[in-house]
This record gives sequence, C-alpha cells and structure tokens, in this order.
Amino acid sequence: MAFPSTSSAGVGASAIPSSVAETPDDLLQQMNDALAIEQNAKNQEKDLEERMRILHATLPPATPDTVVLPKPKVEDEANDEDEEFPWCTVCNDNATKRCLDCDELFCEACVRKIHRQSSYKKHELESYRPSAKARKKYNY
Repeated sequence: MAFPSTSSAGVGASAIPSSVAETPDDLLQQMNDALAIEQNAKNQEKDLEERMRILHATLPPATPDTVVLPKPKVEDEANDEDEEFPWCTVCNDNATKRCLDCDELFCEACVRKIHRQSSYKKHELESYRPSAKARKKYNY
C-alpha cells in the first residue's frame, strides 16, 4: 500500500484527506446519533423492566395444586410385567431348569419328560434360580 507523500512545507488542514476531515456540524450529528441510540436502549430496558414487573405482579403464587410433581417411576411397573414367574410352565411346580431353545422354565420331572423326545433332545438346558425379588414376591 502506497502512502501519499507529503512535504513538510504543506503541513496543515490541506494535508488531511477530505474523507477524514470532519466539520463541527458532522461531529455534533455523530454525538446526537450516539446519544439517541443510548436513549433508545435505556427506553427499551425500562420498558422491559416494567413488563416484567407487571408479569410478576399478575402471576398467581405457586400453590401445592399448581406444583408439578415428578412422574412415578415406570420402570418398576415395566419390570413387573416383564418378570417371569419362577415356576414350571407345565405343572406350576418350582422351576429348576431353563431351556435356552424353548425359552421356558421347567421342574426336574417335566424337563426330563418333555426333553427326552427326539425333537427336543438337542435343546440346551441351564440351571435356573429366580431373582431375589421373585423369591420374595412368590415365596419361592
């Protein structure tokens, strides 16, 4: 960027470019504009404060009837619905085995009786013990 060369003999008002030179009227206009902006901001702030005061004055106080209570836990209900009964699906005796392929619970007698058939012989079985909650709930 090239700067205009000025000679020391020409120092004065003519050395300042005309776009930068401002008259006192221009400066007064800028100050008036700045004051108008500040005044407008103050008016908006006062208006907002007044609106908030009116809003707070007209709101009903919070009472126990209008207090929002937390929702009850749905997990407990969902767990109860998904919870399996800890007894044999055939005879309702206490279950001791779970068939992983059938996804059913059996007592010892029923698991031997049903899973000795050829179509069930390859089913995988595991020991079953109900959860502490189920044992307590069903007196297992």
